[in-house]
Amino acid sequence: MTSDSSTRVATNPLAKPPCAFYSVCDSRFFPGMVALLNSLRLIGHDEPIFLVDAGLTAEQRRLLSDHVTLIPAPQNAPVILLKQLGPMKYPASVSILLDADIIVTRPLTQLIAAARSGRIVGFVDEDTTEDRFFPEWSSLLGFGPLRRQPYLNGGQLVIPDSLRHTLLELWVEGQAKVDAQRT
Repeated sequence: MTSDSSTRVATNPLAKPPCAFYSVCDSRFFPGMVALLNSLRLIGHDEPIFLVDAGLTAEQRRLLSDHVTLIPAPQNAPVILLKQLGPMKYPASVSILLDADIIVTRPLTQLIAAARSGRIVGFVDEDTTEDRFFPEWSSLLGFGPLRRQPYLNGGQLVIPDSLRHTLLELWVEGQAKVDAQRT
C-alpha cells in the first residue's frame, strides 16, 4: 500500500461491531466493489465494511476511503488467499464475507439472525457438485478420506463470532497446504 495521505488505513476499533461486511479487491474488481458497496447501502445496511486492498490504485483507494476501512494486503500474497484477513484482524459479532463481484438485492437480516443463533450461513451450488470433487486432495492436503457432497460456494459466508476463530484458523491452515501457483 502506498503512503498516499488520502488513504484511510484500518485502525483497531475499541469495540467489536455487532455486524460487519468484509471483502477483498484489487484494481480489476473495483467496479464490482463499488456495486457491492452501493447495493448494501441502497437496501439499508449501514454496518462497517472492511476491505482488504489487494492492489487498488491510489485513485480507487481515495474514492473508497470515506466508505470502507482499508486493510493493506501482505506483499505478494495471492488475492484468492486473503478473504479471511479482514474478519481475523477486525472481528465482529457477525462477519459477512462477500466477494467483490456480488450485488446484494435484499436486506440480509434473516441470514444475520441465523448467524447470531450460532450457525454459519453459506450457499450450496448443487449444479457444480460433480465438477468440484477431487479425491487426490485427500493425500495432497492431508485430509484423510473425502466424501462427495454438495459444493459450498465461498463467495458469500455469514459467520457467527462463536465459530469465527476456529473456522478461519482452519481456513488459513488449509491454505498453507495449497500451492497457489498451481490453482
